[in-house]
Amino acid sequence: LNLPKEFHQLPVEDAFSPDVFDFMLSDTLPLGAEYFQLRTLVKAGNLQQLSNYVVQQAQQHKLRLRFFLVLITYYEFYNHNQNAPIIKQLVDQANVKQALTLTEPETRVYHFFAAGPPAPGGNVPDVFCSNVRQGGGGDLSHSNFMVNVLAVTMGCHPEKTHLYPSTFLLNTLTKKKMPGSTAARMFYDCGYKYTPQAGLESSGIAQDIMNNHMRYRCLLNSLIWVPVFWHSIIFPQQFVANCKAVYHFMNYVEIGNRTE
Repeated sequence: LNLPKEFHQLPVEDAFSPDVFDFMLSDTLPLGAEYFQLRTLVKAGNLQQLSNYVVQQAQQHKLRLRFFLVLITYYEFYNHNQNAPIIKQLVDQANVKQALTLTEPETRVYHFFAAGPPAPGGNVPDVFCSNVRQGGGGDLSHSNFMVNVLAVTMGCHPEKTHLYPSTFLLNTLTKKKMPGSTAARMFYDCGYKYTPQAGLESSGIAQDIMNNHMRYRCLLNSLIWVPVFWHSIIFPQQFVANCKAVYHFMNYVEIGNRTE
C-alpha cells in the first residue's frame, strides 16, 4: 500500500487498548524506546540500577520520567491487582526526590498506585478498587482516562497547565480563570454544570467554548473535575476544607452517606 511508516502495524504484547498512549505499544515509536527501557528496569526489581538510571536521565528528561513512572506503576502493576514496592522505595530516596524535584504531595501520587488497588468499601471509588480488576473483565476506561490525566499533570511544568493547580493547589484558585467555564471564564462550579436532563448548562459565552460542541465541552469539563477528584485522593483530610475555601466553587461536598 506504500503507506507512511506512521501507519505500520504495531507489535503489541497484549490486546490493544485505546486508553494507552501510542508509545506504550511499541519501542519503535517516538518516546517508546525510553518508556520501554524504564519499564524494563522497574520490572527487573533492581532498585540501585533503577535509581541510578532515573537520577542520570533526570538531568535532561525529568518531567518525562515523572510522566512515565505514573503510567508504569498504574498499567503494569495497579491494573493487574499488584503492588509495586520498588516504586515506593524509589521515590522515597532523597537523591531521586531531588532529581525529579518531587514535592511531598507529588510523592503521594506514586505511593497511592504503588500500594495496589484497595478492597471496595473504603473512600476510594469502585473504579479504582481491586474487585473491578479481578479476572480482567472489568471496565477500566474511566479509571484509565483519569490516570492518564494525572500522568500528564505530573509530566508538565506546574506553571504551564491548569491541571496542576486544580490537582495540587486547589485552595489557591479563588477567583481564578479556568478554561471552559461559562461563568465569565471563572473557576466557579456553576461554570461547569451538567445534568442528565439538560446536559451542559450554557450562557452566551458558551458559543466561544469549543464552538459549543457538546462532546468537546464535556471533555473539557472532565479536565476540570478529574483533577479535583485527584485532589481528594492526595489530600483526603484537607479535601473538603480546600473545596469550600475556593470562592463560589462548592457549598458542600458529599462523602459517602454524609454531607459536609
